[in-house]
Amino acid sequence: MEKSNLPKKKVVVTGFGVFRNYDVNPSWEAVKLLSIPGVELVKYQIPVEYDVVDEIVPKLWQEHQPDLMIHCGVSHMAEGLVLEKIGHGHDYDKKDVKGCLPKCNNICSTTDSSSSPSSKLTTQINVDVVCHQVNRSFEGGKIKLPSATSSDAGRYLCEYTFHKSLSHSSDRTVFIHVPEMTKFSIEETTAALEEAITCLLRIIDGSGENGDLCECDVSEEQKLVS
Repeated sequence: MEKSNLPKKKVVVTGFGVFRNYDVNPSWEAVKLLSIPGVELVKYQIPVEYDVVDEIVPKLWQEHQPDLMIHCGVSHMAEGLVLEKIGHGHDYDKKDVKGCLPKCNNICSTTDSSSSPSSKLTTQINVDVVCHQVNRSFEGGKIKLPSATSSDAGRYLCEYTFHKSLSHSSDRTVFIHVPEMTKFSIEETTAALEEAITCLLRIIDGSGENGDLCECDVSEEQKLVS
């Protein structure tokens, strides 16, 4: 896959700031190093705060009008790249770094919103295809990280951000969980992200592969938390 052959595209890629025991967040460290020839990359660090997500995500869409929005976050369960499929808009009961939960005017409780059409959003990008292509690069030795998909993004800031972007454009939004630095170096994670982004751009451009693919879903035991 020749990255230099990609059409000129603008991609916004975000990582998160510090939280809990992550004094250095691997998602942002990996995003900072991203470089793909022929692609305009806009990199942004998002604090682990619900109200900041409410403000920043719409601004990123409005100001940059990206061809693709990719949010990245760390998961201690991830054994490689994990491409998320679904973002829920309810049941966010874990406090952010400021000790806050989503504001009451946001979708955050199944009591009021679980039946709402916007309470569960799915990316329209075929992440199974991306998973398949990234794993071919992994098996061929091009990158060090394997890939999987997931339908449980953790109901914390990662999934909250994913849902926020999906509500803006479900056909241009992807969330990728990355592993901790104890499993792979930042440089190895960055290289795998570059490969995934390249695959994603080829797919939305119509030049990626389609057809029958192996199932890449993570097992029930690999549910992720942000």
